[in-house]
Amino acid sequence: MWLDVMGGGFKYHGAEFRLNFHHQHNAFDIMNQKGAERWLTLMVETLDECTAYMGKDERVRVSINTFLSYFMEKYATDFSFNTNATFGPTNAAVKHKINFFNMSDSAIEALSEGQLREALTGRRGVTIDEHTNKHQLVQKAKGL
Repeated sequence: MWLDVMGGGFKYHGAEFRLNFHHQHNAFDIMNQKGAERWLTLMVETLDECTAYMGKDERVRVSINTFLSYFMEKYATDFSFNTNATFGPTNAAVKHKINFFNMSDSAIEALSEGQLREALTGRRGVTIDEHTNKHQLVQKAKGL
């Protein structure tokens, strides 16, 4: 399964169906907070011991942490348990970039002030300050 997940090709027969079946039928008794915390402890120990095999690119471990954290949260929801455990640093949440060029005027006007500020400050040459109001932000966005 890990080879498939990390891009090593199709090695895990049954893919997500088999994994879900295993969790719901074979491992149901341990799909709880105690089991999750034990699995997390073992996985973190394994990852820590394998640091040398991950190369010098720090993004590798962060990406694995992000992947594992996503599924830990998914399973916590699916199996109704809570856990505050972490694998370590993770990537920031994906932010969708706003492209004003592909938006109608009404779509630009429907954006929140925060969305407009973030999208405009991410572009070169657009100067705004804390006193720029939403109407002015909309006009700047339409003018791009």
